[in-house]
Amino acid sequence: MALCGFSLLLTVCALSKMALYIRSMGMTHLRVYTSWFMLVMAAAFVLIIIWQVREIPFWRIMFVTFTVMFGTLCFGNTDGIIARYNYNAYCSGELSDLDADVLGYCGDSGVKYIVMALERGVDPDNEVSLRAELQYLADDIETKSGFEWVSIPRISAQQALAGYSPEE
Repeated sequence: MALCGFSLLLTVCALSKMALYIRSMGMTHLRVYTSWFMLVMAAAFVLIIIWQVREIPFWRIMFVTFTVMFGTLCFGNTDGIIARYNYNAYCSGELSDLDADVLGYCGDSGVKYIVMALERGVDPDNEVSLRAELQYLADDIETKSGFEWVSIPRISAQQALAGYSPEE
């Protein structure tokens, strides 16, 4: 039980450090996936501690917990959450610049926030990177226009691009 308690303490410390890192450097896919894994580990350690004190169906509870958390990770629009967080943190001044690579990696979910950032105004170096990512994503949207590519983020990206007029 002591080992699980110490492991849980280390997991909580690691999660708090990750939260500070996300707050100062922005959110990325790797930081989200790592945080998710730490939450799964914390849940496992809590269940093990409870299991040692009281008899519970540990594996069933762990299976349901993992399934729910994995479903949330898979179907939770991670790209949109990352793009929104980084854009809002940039607008509020928490982030000094908007990472164009991260927004580009968010794909269709990042288009809306790239457009909003360009319309809001960013520093010239960042603007070049954002415009390049936007052009790449716009070309991708244009070439992949079949029914198999239809999604809510794709429709949102098309609407953002339709209302955007680049002034160079």
